[in-house]
Amino acid sequence: MKYISNWFVAVLATAFVATGCSMSTSPEAPGTANDVRPYYVKLATPNVQYRYTENAAAAYHPAVPSELTMDMQGVSQDVYNGKQLYTCMWSYSNYGTPTPWYYTLDQDQAVDLGVEEFGKPGEYNDYWVDLQAPLKEGNSWTFVSMGEKITATITKFGASAKVQGTTYNDVLMVEYNGNNGTHVIEWFAKDKGLIYSNYSRPNIGSVVNELKSIEQK
Repeated sequence: MKYISNWFVAVLATAFVATGCSMSTSPEAPGTANDVRPYYVKLATPNVQYRYTENAAAAYHPAVPSELTMDMQGVSQDVYNGKQLYTCMWSYSNYGTPTPWYYTLDQDQAVDLGVEEFGKPGEYNDYWVDLQAPLKEGNSWTFVSMGEKITATITKFGASAKVQGTTYNDVLMVEYNGNNGTHVIEWFAKDKGLIYSNYSRPNIGSVVNELKSIEQK
C-alpha cells in the first residue's frame, strides 16, 4: 500500500520529538532495488562495529540508557535452512556480557534469527525478516516471529533522515505490524545498514536504537 496512515504519522512524530530524529522524502522518484544487502548491516565484513544509543523498557535490556555495540564476526561455518549463516557479537556498555547473534543474508532476504536456543545447537529464538526483495515503496511481505504473524510494509524508499545529528540519504523505511500487537519501525540507509529502530512488543517491552557510528576495527 502506498500511504502512511495518520496513526503511523502520529507515532513517528512522537518518536522524533522524543529522540531527535527527523525524516523527509527525497525529490528523486524512487525506483526498485533487487538486492537487500546494500541496505543491511555489513555482516560479511569482520570487525566492523556498529554503535547505537539505546533506550529500553524491556526484558534482557539495560534499565537505563545504554550503548549497544554490534561487532561483526563475518561468515559462519554453518548454514540455516540452506542459507549462509552470519554472526555478530552484541554487547552493552552497562549490562550483561557479549552475546552471539545470528543472521542469514542473501540477495533476496535479510533475516534476524536472534540467539541460539540454550542446549539446542543450530536452533534460534526468532525469525524476523528485516528486508525482502524487491525493495520498493508499498511492497509488503509476511513472516512468523515467535508465533506471531507479522506484516512488513515499505513506507518510504529514497527518503532522507537525520539520526543522532547525522543526515542519511537513500533511506528505506519499513513498518512491521503483528496480529498480537507488535509494532516496529526500522530505517535502513544504503551502504550503511540499520540507522534507527523503534520496537514495541507485548509481554516483552519497547526498545529504541539510534546509530551513533560505524567503524572498521
